[in-house]
Amino acid sequence: MFSRTTAVRHDVDRVLKAGACLFIFCSQVGAAERLELEVREVGGFRRNEPVSALLTLPQAVARGTPFRLLIDGTPTSAQFRPAGDAEQTAECWIDFSTPLTPHQVRTCVVEYGSDVQPVAEPTKGHVLRHTNDALVIENAPYITWTVPRDLTGLLRSVNFPPNEYLRPGSPGLVLKDRTGGQHALGGPGVEASVLRSGTRAVALRFARKFDRGPLADVKWTVDLTFPSPVSWVEVVCTVDDREGKVAALGTELNLALDPTKADAPTLVDVGAWTLFYASLSQDEMVELRAAPPPSTTIIDSRVNNGFGVHVPGGKCTVFRGRPENLLLFAKNYVDTSDAGTARPLTAPEVGCM
Repeated sequence: MFSRTTAVRHDVDRVLKAGACLFIFCSQVGAAERLELEVREVGGFRRNEPVSALLTLPQAVARGTPFRLLIDGTPTSAQFRPAGDAEQTAECWIDFSTPLTPHQVRTCVVEYGSDVQPVAEPTKGHVLRHTNDALVIENAPYITWTVPRDLTGLLRSVNFPPNEYLRPGSPGLVLKDRTGGQHALGGPGVEASVLRSGTRAVALRFARKFDRGPLADVKWTVDLTFPSPVSWVEVVCTVDDREGKVAALGTELNLALDPTKADAPTLVDVGAWTLFYASLSQDEMVELRAAPPPSTTIIDSRVNNGFGVHVPGGKCTVFRGRPENLLLFAKNYVDTSDAGTARPLTAPEVGCM
């Protein structure tokens, strides 16, 4: 299935992620620096979703600099991790959760500096383990994800005792070239790294360049983010395809779905930056299709912190039915409240100014 479960992005300066729409302002208070965050619920739903973003600071700070999040003036637990391995960095990941009512706007503040007293992070949550051939994210005793080090199949296991949610042998992420040939994103030569790790979130990155064949010189990166306390995984695939060799990007996972009964269709949750539910009868399938939209980064001239608004653009069309007779189920499937005939639960967006 080739769908918007992943996204193709060309020449994007920065990719920002969060659990709501996020706006960032800078100010200074005494010896402590201060970033003001405006978090907006954009889908018209009551939620308590994880929020994450890559903060760009006015200037580099030491890796051990204390950070603290305040929501409505109250110190709140959050995960802060410096980006990269340098001793000094001007970029920092923040992960936290906050309840939001429909269309609510909430102001949060990040303080950092030697005078800041940080709030302790949760002791329970995600734990990242390394094995010889896999990266394992555990949130014991509830759920465990196993990701092959070479990304073969995308995910090897999603174990939610007593249930395993994947069957073996999934193709995983796949690129399709202009002649119709399919090329798996995984296997020998893939480089794996950890972007950040903590009880609130674990993020992994996989990267490779095709050296030969129809996709020679095409580069790709895949970022997998595992936020807590939810069970979903955010998958972002960035393709550097300057010569237009890639025709489509898709993902194929062998899900361990309950067998369909004549009087009880199977409920399927399809993730594509949003959540979309569909019920399938016997021999039916659901498919999401979208043309690769242009992506833009709009820099706001009112600030100088390097942030921009990332706009994925594009619309997704949903089909359902038997493979030989797929029928239109929903169109204009986007992250807005008036998105055509389907009203999906909108997922995190990020902007900043």
